[in-house]
Amino acid sequence: MKSTNTLYTLICSCFLLTTTLYAQNFEWAKAIGGQGVERDPSIAIDALGNSYITGFFIGIADFDPGPNVFNLNSQGGQDIFIVKLDSNGDFIWAKRMGGVGEDISKSIAIDALGNVYTTGYFEDVVDFDSGAGVYNLTSNGVHDIFISKLDTDGNFVWAKRIGGPTSDFGLSIALDASGNVFTTGSFTNTANFHTGGGTFNLTSSGSEDIFISKLNNNGDFIAAIRLGGVSRDIANSITLDDAGNVYTTGFFEGTVDFDPGIGVFNLTSEGDNDIFILKLDASANFIWAKKIGGLAADEAFSIALDATGNIFTTGSFSGAVDFNPGAQLSYRTSAGARDVFILKLDSNGDFIWAKRMGGVGDDNSRSIAIDASGNIYTTGNFEDVVDFDPGAGVYNITSAGFTDIFISKLDISGNFVWANNIGSAGSEYTSFLTLDTSGNIYTTGSFSYTVDFDFGNGIENLTSNGSGDVFIQKLNNSTLSVSNNIFEKSLTVFPNPAQEKSTIELGALYDDITLTIRTLTGQLITTTNYKTTRIINFSIKGSSGLYLAEILADNKRATLKIIKQ
Repeated sequence: MKSTNTLYTLICSCFLLTTTLYAQNFEWAKAIGGQGVERDPSIAIDALGNSYITGFFIGIADFDPGPNVFNLNSQGGQDIFIVKLDSNGDFIWAKRMGGVGEDISKSIAIDALGNVYTTGYFEDVVDFDSGAGVYNLTSNGVHDIFISKLDTDGNFVWAKRIGGPTSDFGLSIALDASGNVFTTGSFTNTANFHTGGGTFNLTSSGSEDIFISKLNNNGDFIAAIRLGGVSRDIANSITLDDAGNVYTTGFFEGTVDFDPGIGVFNLTSEGDNDIFILKLDASANFIWAKKIGGLAADEAFSIALDATGNIFTTGSFSGAVDFNPGAQLSYRTSAGARDVFILKLDSNGDFIWAKRMGGVGDDNSRSIAIDASGNIYTTGNFEDVVDFDPGAGVYNITSAGFTDIFISKLDISGNFVWANNIGSAGSEYTSFLTLDTSGNIYTTGSFSYTVDFDFGNGIENLTSNGSGDVFIQKLNNSTLSVSNNIFEKSLTVFPNPAQEKSTIELGALYDDITLTIRTLTGQLITTTNYKTTRIINFSIKGSSGLYLAEILADNKRATLKIIKQ
């Protein structure tokens, strides 16, 4: 009788295993662009599954990702675009706003009626009415902040300007349950935050200070606050809970008082710049602030909440960093220039856990979202080889070119569920990830050359027209949790270690199976396809050592370690 060990037993006794279902069923991917550059997109999804993407473009760009053409032409260096696609990724409308200067849209939000809000910054004179009308705003300085509202059909509703004599940047926008509009970013010198012809000046203490602005859904001024010290302090992301509490994150240098009221709550950075997480109530009263950082440069790019009020941030860090903002210590150390972090705090700002992902290159996370079950999704960029399992397991992914995009999922406890990459011989950059009400995953960013956006056995190649086109990708998230992974428990492998041939019994009949063998550093050894079987016979064509065997069987995936003697 042959000797067998179930894969589960193998984990417990000898080897580490990383197993997932092939979580994300590819839905579609679309590209928009022209011969110029299209970059830094942000995305939001309405209740019907329509997607709204904003960013900037240069030159002539076709914003219809289908067979038809809908060209827009920038008037200056960079112009703002907003494009609406339906749930299948088909074109609905696109709008342009811009003048002769640099006009950039950084963030987008959708209200319950499908109205579209964007923020960013602009130079000189810009007509923010993308239709037949004219609604010019003129910047006071180099860059001023704009907040714009269109209706669900792309018709102009209003636009507002905030700024002073130097450079001011709107970087993130969010809405509360009443439709009030919150923006955050940075400003320098003295800037007027009143949008209705009045005056509400704030003056920065240093080179750049943080602002948070609140307008009603008509764009009328309600409030604005300032946070900052004598150095650079920038908020990259803002979100709100159901009670209207406001959460922001970004980075700061030196000492900053994070209480915008008459109280004082100073935090002092440890190194070049540290991460901050701030919570205010609906009236902008201080609740708490936390800092995370080491001796190098650390920055948070995105913040999100789960249904119970836990706070998640993600970004990049260098060197050794204590991620516990309380009295206890919880250090993580980067493997390379920058590594990815994901941090979870409770509603009081107390530490729950922190996770690190990274390799020897430059790796960073740009966006985070949480689903109804508390699972965590992040996207960002990485180089070379990165292990995306932050636990004891190994799940290496190797970039196809210079910089690849990753999309990762962890469960509520920070355990690895799955990760995938998008890449080509060039560089691909992601900027935003969001979920719809069904838990489908949308990512957007920029790419060059030809890229396959289908993670599975299919091929969905998109080719850029210029040096950087915008992509929008939708994944159908049908993942089962690791604990429910029947596929894992049904697998049997023997012998392991093996000298020549090995066999994997799948436990059931599968129609479409792919076995991929890689080294631990991600180098591809072989890929073999099988049809309608429950048994895989294979041999490893390589020297003695440890290998990763990835099995994809009818959209179920498992990756296991196999030793060749």
